Amino acid sequence: MEIAVKSTTGKQDITITTRLQGTMVGAAPFFQRTAILVVMNNAIKVLEPGSSLNWNPDANCLTLYFSDGSERQTIQDLDGKMVRPKIRSCSISDPFVVILREDDSLGLFIGETERGKIRRKDMSPMGDKVGRFIIVSLSLHS
Repeated sequence: MEIAVKSTTGKQDITITTRLQGTMVGAAPFFQRTAILVVMNNAIKVLEPGSSLNWNPDANCLTLYFSDGSERQTIQDLDGKMVRPKIRSCSISDPFVVILREDDSLGLFIGETERGKIRRKDMSPMGDKVGRFIIVSLSLHS
């Protein structure tokens, strides 16, 4: 994924300021449109305000523009120190983020607007039933 800054001089120049390793699975405005949440195949990133997310239908692409390209928070998708299967898809609905991994396991993250950060919500006490319910719910809203 590349982070680009559009020229403020009115020219059509775009400068690549940062390149992130990994594949972007999804992105959306977050924290009441004051930040951008980006789900990568191995992490979730919250990017600083001043960023904008633009869809270009002519080029069929999604472009992220940043004032400084800085990251507010990065949560690696790990189980302790063990790497989890890659994130296959996600559903972002401020303040919630649900991820579906390649092994069909789920992850739930909740945004804390006051702090401007997200946290992982442990779903293990809910057992296997919640996994099937969320998958059915996601498919109904797609």
